[in-house]
Amino acid sequence: MNADALAEEITTLKAALAERDGRIEYLEFEMANLKQLIFGARSERLQTLPDPAQMPLWDEQPEDIPLASPVEFKTVVKSPAKGQPKRVVLPEHLPREIVVLPLSAEERACPECGEERPVIGYESSERLD
Repeated sequence: MNADALAEEITTLKAALAERDGRIEYLEFEMANLKQLIFGARSERLQTLPDPAQMPLWDEQPEDIPLASPVEFKTVVKSPAKGQPKRVVLPEHLPREIVVLPLSAEERACPECGEERPVIGYESSERLD
């Protein structure tokens, strides 16, 4: 064989090898995605797999893209849903009646030593008649 035929055969074999390498890479990618689909989390089962032949949408930005958006966004604050109770503090000028519900002497006595237990806390509430 002459040198030209050998060089042509080398380029042909390199092209075939490059094509096979690309096919192997694509099949390994597909196999990894299928393994993820089968053995991965169940919530991801229905997601579509990305097509490696499709170009990503936002890899490159065109030169004519504006740097700032011409639209100004407004902050929207939602009011609470209708029908929800709103607790408000009663005005100070209204008269207040304090009702104390004392415990009996037996309930105030400590069951261990018999001494009177101190007041630790109390509950208070306001009601408008």
